[in-house]
Amino acid sequence: MRQYQRAPRGYELMALINPEVTDEALTTEVDYVSGLITSFGGEITLVKRDTPWGRRRLAYPIQRFRDATYVLIQFMATPSIISPIERDLKLDARIIRYLLVRNEPSPEPESESESEPGASAEAASEAGPEQAAQPDETPETEVAEPASTDNEVENE
Repeated sequence: MRQYQRAPRGYELMALINPEVTDEALTTEVDYVSGLITSFGGEITLVKRDTPWGRRRLAYPIQRFRDATYVLIQFMATPSIISPIERDLKLDARIIRYLLVRNEPSPEPESESESEPGASAEAASEAGPEQAAQPDETPETEVAEPASTDNEVENE
């Protein structure tokens, strides 16, 4: 019988790494986490550990640490490998906290004419005169009445 395997989805992992880790050990830790994901069959799309993240002050202490190094990793993976990845992240003593979420694809605009305000006028002019005039649209330019001056008020 054939096994059903889900399609890969996008995931985002934010890991807070112990601030006492040196730069060389930080690189090793990032490589370890990336290797962990790829060893289970995931595909890394982005690793960001510098700007704007890097080492930052925490809002509250976590495991007696006031600072942490933030690392952001985006990857594609099947949902079945997320549990083993999380298990290994929990066992790693250098990672003081992590958050692993599914990346939802951003909704695409329905059509180009709705995304651009001037495009509907261009489309209407290209469509022809019978489709260009629509009764419920207001004209773009309105004639403003001149404001009355004090002299006109006194003359009346």
